[in-house]
Amino acid sequence: ISLVALFYLIVKKSTLKKIPINKIRQLKEKSFFGKNKFSLELINGKKRDLPNFKNASELYETRKLLTEIGIQN
Repeated sequence: ISLVALFYLIVKKSTLKKIPINKIRQLKEKSFFGKNKFSLELINGKKRDLPNFKNASELYETRKLLTEIGIQN
């Protein structure tokens, strides 16, 4: 089981501290037990989890910013 988790973290998750804008493909939203989780899908197929947004306006501002720089949401 731990090998599967290690594989998932190495292959499917990004650990970069700073992600260049040109490496981001889109913002992904996933509902899990009634809570929405957000992540950035990168061009290389990896994902970067985002922390939870404090309120709806913070999410709106993030989506607006991503749209302005040409990233799908």
